Amino acid sequence: IQAFPFFDPDSVAQVKDDPRFHVVIGSTEGETILSINNKKPPFDKVEVRQAISYALDRKAIIDGASAGL
Repeated sequence: IQAFPFFDPDSVAQVKDDPRFHVVIGSTEGETILSINNKKPPFDKVEVRQAISYALDRKAIIDGASAGL
């Protein structure tokens, strides 16, 4: 996982001062993305990234992105 799409903009305040995260705010096409640094533990381990990937509810992400279309 290199990014977390559809991150609630109201949650930025919770992570912007956390040294584990680097918040970048810019112009997008309606996307909000939270990314992780794969070079820093624990995300430098492929098993951790795979576990996060397995835990994602892909159907919910797709349904949310397509607004139920």
